[in-house]
Amino acid sequence: MASLSERWLRHAIVVCVVSTVASCAGDGPPPAALGGETFAALQTEVFARHCALGPCHSAAVAAGGLVLEGPDVYDELVDVAPQNAAARLAGWLRVTPFSPERSFLWVKLTGPAPGQGSRMPLGAPPLDQDALARIERWILLGAPRGEDPVVVPSPSPSPTATVTAEVTPSQSSFRRLQEELFRPRCAVAFCHDSTTRASGLDLTTPYPALVGVLPTNTEAREAGWLRVTPGRPEASFLLTKVKLTSFDPRWGSPMPLSGPRLDTPWLEALTAWIERGAPND
Repeated sequence: MASLSERWLRHAIVVCVVSTVASCAGDGPPPAALGGETFAALQTEVFARHCALGPCHSAAVAAGGLVLEGPDVYDELVDVAPQNAAARLAGWLRVTPFSPERSFLWVKLTGPAPGQGSRMPLGAPPLDQDALARIERWILLGAPRGEDPVVVPSPSPSPTATVTAEVTPSQSSFRRLQEELFRPRCAVAFCHDSTTRASGLDLTTPYPALVGVLPTNTEAREAGWLRVTPGRPEASFLLTKVKLTSFDPRWGSPMPLSGPRLDTPWLEALTAWIERGAPND
C-alpha cells in the first residue's frame, strides 16, 4: 500500500487535472494510470463477495437500508447520508469522495466507535489489507463511477523542495505545537476543524481535546491509552497516529490525512512535550 504522502499526491494531482484541464496546453509526459481501480471491480470482487450476503446487504434484507448488489450500488453509497444517527450528526456520508475519514463505509470497515454500530463484515473476519487499500484508494481518488481506472498525467520528474520544520525537542512548548502544528496541519476543513470534528476530535482548541481524553478508537481504548497520556508517549494515541506510514486495521489511517507526513523534528518535539508531562505551556 502506498504511503500517505503518495496517496495525498495522487489526490492532489486528480484535483489539479480536473480543475485545469481546459486551460492546459503543450506536450507533457505520457499518461499513467494511478490506482488502477474501478468501481465495477470493487463491487464484484469486494462488496458482492463480502457484503451483499443473505443476512446483510442483499436486496432481500438491505441491512441499514443499504443494498450492495444489483445495478444501483454506486448510487446507494456515494454522497448518500447513512441511517446511523451518530454518523449523520457528524456530517458523514456513506462515501464522501476524497475523504475516507468522513466516509461511514470506511469507518464501519476499519473500526466504528461506540454509537456507530458493529464493525463490518458482521460476523466475519475484517477485510484483508489489500481489499481495504483498494477501497481507500478509490475514495481518495474521488470515488469515481467510471468503468475505467482513473488516468491522470504523471508529474514531471522535477526536483521538489523538502520542507523541514525548524524545531527541536527543547522548543516543544504546547503554544508552539498549537500554532505551528495542530492548527495549520490538523484543524483544517474536513478533518479536525470545529465543523467536521473527524473521530470526534476538534483541534481548533487542541489542549482540552487531547490531554487526558479517551480516543474513539476501540483498540486504543482497550489498551488503556488516552489521546495524550502525560509522561507516557507509548500510551498516547496521538503519537501512534502521526507515526503510521500506511493504513493499519487497528489504528486506522495515518495522520495528517492530507499533506506530507510529519518530519522527524516534529515527532521528536511531540514526544518530548508528552515526556515532560504534556504541560499547557
